[in-house]
Amino acid sequence: MLLDKQKSIPLYYQIYTYYKNALITQTLSANEKLPSIRTFAKTHHVSTTTVEKAYQQLLVEGYIESIPKSGFYTQAIDITPSTKPSKPSINDPYQNTPNINQSYNTFDIDRLRRITQSVYFQYKKNLFTPNHPQGEPLLRKALLNHLYKERGIQALKEQMILAPGMQNLLIILKALFSSSPTVAYLNPGYGPAIHTFDFIEFKTQGYDTINDLLKTQPDIIYLSPSNHYPTGEVLSIKDRLKVIDYAKNHNAYIIEDDYNHIYRYNAYQIPSMHSIASGNQVIYIGSLSRSLLVSMRLSYMILPTNFIKNKMKTIQTFTPTLSKLEQLTLYEYIRQGHFHKQLKKTYALSKRKNEWLQNLIKTYPMKTIQISGLNSNMHILLTTTNTDPIITFLNDLTYSYKQINNTVLIPYNGLDLDELTSLIQGISSLDFKKT
Repeated sequence: MLLDKQKSIPLYYQIYTYYKNALITQTLSANEKLPSIRTFAKTHHVSTTTVEKAYQQLLVEGYIESIPKSGFYTQAIDITPSTKPSKPSINDPYQNTPNINQSYNTFDIDRLRRITQSVYFQYKKNLFTPNHPQGEPLLRKALLNHLYKERGIQALKEQMILAPGMQNLLIILKALFSSSPTVAYLNPGYGPAIHTFDFIEFKTQGYDTINDLLKTQPDIIYLSPSNHYPTGEVLSIKDRLKVIDYAKNHNAYIIEDDYNHIYRYNAYQIPSMHSIASGNQVIYIGSLSRSLLVSMRLSYMILPTNFIKNKMKTIQTFTPTLSKLEQLTLYEYIRQGHFHKQLKKTYALSKRKNEWLQNLIKTYPMKTIQISGLNSNMHILLTTTNTDPIITFLNDLTYSYKQINNTVLIPYNGLDLDELTSLIQGISSLDFKKT
């Protein structure tokens, strides 16, 4: 074996590669004795340290074995050499589309950058300590203060868990229930949540009314009472009290997904079920992703006190999933009063888009396509007997959408007013062609 000392490749690696390839191609057979370290070093005019390093790597990977007082011997390697490196083609179905993005004018990212830089200095010592499994205490306390003012929620920071998204929080719930509980929800239900329940082997079933739902006596009732997905409908106080009463009398739990309470354009905010029930039997879940940066994933869950008392050790076995730097940055963002201003700004911008849409629909009336969902959310619903032309049109625009029976849901968070105008004009022309 010749070593090329002019190459940039380290000599130990050349030795290692030579023997490795010789064994893979079966140029060397099993149980052949290699030269001793001293002999190899003397023969090839290299240091014993270089040879020892190469042999050690071969030994660690299992290409050779060391027999005390005897030497190094090759091992049998059952690998079929590949004559041509294969480059598998993997199709990634994910497509980032303009309408699910976030408009640039919705968030001051420079302010967040400045706060982040200040956190490096202000919380320097904290950044060298492990993350709390439930999320940074300072941030949890700040969020609870915000939720008390906005949603009437009263809880301790020990009851709150932070995670990158709602699905992560639901997975934690799996460890808090001793069996596989039944989960009932109002149709059609929020897809990602229902899929997660199925993934963690909770038994799920959708119902059309609260009365039908309660008749089945479920263990868990999953609702978005202040903004039902996807219509934005509000669960009446009568039905809310029915659900709360049922949960109390049957030791069941309500999962209140309050993901979108802020985006309601025809009324003030609706009180949370958590506040109505004083937190009893209610697991409250919310998210900041729509209010802040869409790429800054942060959701929270508030558990009833009996969960905390009995399950604290279990909860804290989960590895922290959020960056401490981002959490402390967000805490400072809230503490300095920017979060409250951001919510007002986000709401104003979304309301403006909503009003623009409603005016466009009056300008371009449609006969066969019914448009709904304009009282809340950041999407519109198109219902028609034939959704194919709409879907073809959206695919040509490379826009994201969801189909629910004869209804097509179109998010519009990332579209500006001109793009919204083009969208409605295009849909209107489809409606005209069908009439």
